[in-house]
Amino acid sequence: MHYVPWHRPPTPGQSAISWIISYQYWMFINGDSGRPNPEVSRRADPEAQIMEISSAAAEIDTSAPWSILDHLNEMGSLWKKIVLPNEWDIQNASIGNLDKQGEAGYIIETYEWAKATYDGSNWKHHMELVWAILFSTILPKVFFPDEWRGKIAAPGSNA
Repeated sequence: MHYVPWHRPPTPGQSAISWIISYQYWMFINGDSGRPNPEVSRRADPEAQIMEISSAAAEIDTSAPWSILDHLNEMGSLWKKIVLPNEWDIQNASIGNLDKQGEAGYIIETYEWAKATYDGSNWKHHMELVWAILFSTILPKVFFPDEWRGKIAAPGSNA
């Protein structure tokens, strides 16, 4: 448990603090201070508080479902997840118009095999996932100028 119901914070000009516990105010419990978190206590919308609390709990839980963020520098504790991200699905693979039974068959089999055998508690599997995320993020930005096309020799050629 990370949050517990708390009381309304004092308002300016208020002579006494209301000690009535309410679901509208929450206190974050941590080992350092035990003081109410003013950011959470200030919000009066219970649904927003529930969403914030559940998001924070899911981020901490290494087995909770998660999605890759647009900016990898914001991943934070998500790098510690031991389950595959929601995006790990063949539907997100860039296989275009390839024949799913022929040309893309091995890609589909690889996705299915990786999903079936992934063990995020194994550091090798986890490292492979991190590299896959990094590679798939940078790959669309890797290119060479159009004017170089045709000027670069194919591997093994004498050009």
